[in-house]
Amino acid sequence: MSFKIFPDILKQIESLSDKEREKIHVLFTELGPSYSLQKEIVEYILDIRGRDKVSVEEIINQKIEKTLNNYNIPREKKLNQIRAYLRQVRFPLLFTAEEIFRSKLKSLNLPSGCDIIPPLYWEDGEYKLKLNFKNAIEFSEKLQQLFKISQTKAWQELIGEQWFETLFSSKGIHR
Repeated sequence: MSFKIFPDILKQIESLSDKEREKIHVLFTELGPSYSLQKEIVEYILDIRGRDKVSVEEIINQKIEKTLNNYNIPREKKLNQIRAYLRQVRFPLLFTAEEIFRSKLKSLNLPSGCDIIPPLYWEDGEYKLKLNFKNAIEFSEKLQQLFKISQTKAWQELIGEQWFETLFSSKGIHR
């Protein structure tokens, strides 16, 4: 697979040891990520390295190596799995919050073709509703179902975000 590590990415990793740069090079050679994905992966790795005071080798651990060496997984899926893993390690509370949100959202039994998208990083408090429908009748039916759901305690708990505040305050983080 032909790919290149972009100059600004090389600049970001130039202060790493030869061994650490080689680990990143091997990772990128196997995955062949685009520029934006290289940037994202390097930022996660460098952030984790700085925060946790660990080497790149420790970050690109057995879990990542196992994914890389599994030839039954297509390259794109490997890339997505590794990105998700690095994001989870970089943002453990955010990952936990997203898991809790998905679980609570699933329990609401939204109509098919409906999705609630939480605020990005829970920073602005604005949720988005994605609603797919084929005609005016289906639209009205789904709106009625959503209205009924909006009156439930489970909905109020989800959107009220007390679960979110409890999760973060348990770690001494307040917004």
